[in-house]
Amino acid sequence: MNPLSWPVVCGALIITSPALYGALVSGTVSLDVALVRLGLCAVGIWIVLSLAASLTTDALAATRRERADDAATEEMPTV
Repeated sequence: MNPLSWPVVCGALIITSPALYGALVSGTVSLDVALVRLGLCAVGIWIVLSLAASLTTDALAATRRERADDAATEEMPTV
């Protein structure tokens, strides 16, 4: 999964929205702290989503292989 894909960026923005609000609107958090939190959350979300995508892709491929192996095959007549 691309680290700049929309699920990663949107997830990081949603999780760090309180810090961004504090930095940009109320001034309770400095901007550099909010941006560091945004970066760390983006990396964390990217790792979690990449692992989830890898696990689901591997499981789906294994299921398809099992179904292909278990499928009834028809023998062709020999002439």
